[in-house]
Order: sequence, then C-alpha cells, then structure tokens
Amino acid sequence: MFGEKKLYQCSEEGCNNKQPILSKGKCSFHAKKKLSKIPKKIEKDTELDDFFNHHIGILSRMPYSEHSGVRIKSVDRKNIAHILPKRYFKSVQCDHNNVLYLTWGEHSQFDNLLDKMDFLRLSREFEMGWEIAKSRLRVLLPKVPYEERNNYWTKLNEYIKTHR
Repeated sequence: MFGEKKLYQCSEEGCNNKQPILSKGKCSFHAKKKLSKIPKKIEKDTELDDFFNHHIGILSRMPYSEHSGVRIKSVDRKNIAHILPKRYFKSVQCDHNNVLYLTWGEHSQFDNLLDKMDFLRLSREFEMGWEIAKSRLRVLLPKVPYEERNNYWTKLNEYIKTHR
C-alpha cells in the first residue's frame, strides 16, 4: 500500500474516470481537452490599421518622400514613419501629426537615428524631412500625457525648444 496514489472521480459531467486528479478536479483526458480549447488572444489594433490605411491613401495620391522627393513606387505601411515611436507613445500613435512619408530605406535610417536619440545627425542626414518632423513635433509633444513623458520625450522636447 505504500506509494499508492489515491484515485478520484473526474469532475467533468458524464466522465467515470477514476485517477489522480490533474487540474481543477479533472482527469488527464479532460484537463488536456479544456486547455486546448482556450482561444489564443490575437489583439488587432483597428485604430492603428485605420491610421495606416488613411495615410496610405494620402500617400498613394502623391507618392513621394517628404524628405528626398523620391517617388515611392509601391506605397505600403513601411513608407509611413512615426515621428514619436509607437512603442513609447501609445496615446499619440494615431495622431495625424505623428507621421512622415519616407522611402523604405529612409524610414529604416530615420528610425535607427530616432532610437539612438541622435537628433543632430537626423538634422544633417534628413534636412528637409527633419524640418517637417520638427514642425509636427511642436504640435505633437504637448499632447503626450504626463505618464508617457519619459527620458526620450524630455530629450526630444529640449532639442526642439533649442533648435528652432
């Protein structure tokens, strides 16, 4: 008798299995069955999708980079750059001032420099685009709520104030 496990009746209606209980009073069969029925959450941000679709529509009518003037042959989300990164500033991710139309290569470099907070290099490498971005930032930065005002916001705000 030493080492024998006590067997219990499964709590699932109609189940007559008697075995060591695994989860919430269920036998191994029903415990696994219930776990597999749990739907995986796929959160879709329809507001962000609408934002991108709106700007793709605008850019499709005039498919040129705001920085270089280069024609954008196939307009897509990759051509819609957020001036304030979406991951830090959720409250203004869909604000229509938080956008700059760029080629894919420009967008990659723009994001890279923004991530590094290298605003001086941005001003040198993206002269025209950065001037447009700064004018939009003057409208956008005050809209960021206090709880989202992190170190990134502070440094960018100081830069915008001192580099008119």
